[in-house]
Amino acid sequence: SYTAGKALLGFFPAPTTATAAGALPANNYSFNQTAQETSNLFTLRLDHALSSKDNLYASMNYYNDSSINYYQTDPICGSLTLPGFQCLAGALSQLYGGGWTHMFRSNVINDFHGGFQRFVAPRYGVGPDSVTPFEATYNIPATFSYTQHNLGIPWTTITSYNSIGDATNIPQYRADNTFDVADGLLWVVGQHNVKFGVQSTRMQNNALVGNVARGQLNFTSTNGGPTTGYALADALLGLPATAIRNPTVPPVELRTTFFAIYLQDSWKVTPRLTLTYGLRWEDITPLNDNYPTIANFDPATATAYIVGQGGHPSNAYNYFNTA
Repeated sequence: SYTAGKALLGFFPAPTTATAAGALPANNYSFNQTAQETSNLFTLRLDHALSSKDNLYASMNYYNDSSINYYQTDPICGSLTLPGFQCLAGALSQLYGGGWTHMFRSNVINDFHGGFQRFVAPRYGVGPDSVTPFEATYNIPATFSYTQHNLGIPWTTITSYNSIGDATNIPQYRADNTFDVADGLLWVVGQHNVKFGVQSTRMQNNALVGNVARGQLNFTSTNGGPTTGYALADALLGLPATAIRNPTVPPVELRTTFFAIYLQDSWKVTPRLTLTYGLRWEDITPLNDNYPTIANFDPATATAYIVGQGGHPSNAYNYFNTA
């Protein structure tokens, strides 16, 4: 519509170079912008000798990058070429750990440790034009997705002009959590160093990736319907050649757990010969998704398999490794 087209063109900044009479506007805008880089890093480790037989430790590593991408080509945020459309491409990394070493006897030592790792990577528009509720502001009868951080205007391309809007692949959000627990016992007896232990790792992958969630409009003056023959005029009248919108942004929450038990012996047969041998059992549970996601499709039976609900390898409890 004319209302939508006029509103879209209003996001173009005023030219900094005048266009000659009778000529079409071209290369008529230039600007400079200072980029903002913000990051914080913290590292901490504490060690404590609880007794002559007990030692404790705790550690923390924290990194947060909340830099804003300004008007530049970014592989994740897309091409940000005009003022008003900035993108947060942050990264948060956290690593926490701790452990306890206990000496039962001089030849029997137990080591227990655990940890938590978290990685978060958000991608979404933060510029003044990226957070505008487009259709509500301009009273345009359209239905856009109100997924968090999904405001702004449709990604709009006009032949011979700069594109406006935020990239079609945002908003994005990724948060990976990993929980680790392990316990190992060392027993020195004679010429043998016997090690026995267990491990468990819980992995969580949480992701959300927009795909043309705000919509995409392309004005090329090649419309199958009405067209003026000039892309900018088509944009003013709201006559796109193509229009795409995928309003849903389904989340993904994958879960899996890894287990392991091992037994190993290093036998010093002679001062010049040591034999190391052992057995390790491992198991990884099949991926499970907290949201129904198609994992596979069998065209022969027209059956769709859902992650965590069949159509994937089941647990096999015979994974053994020898050393």
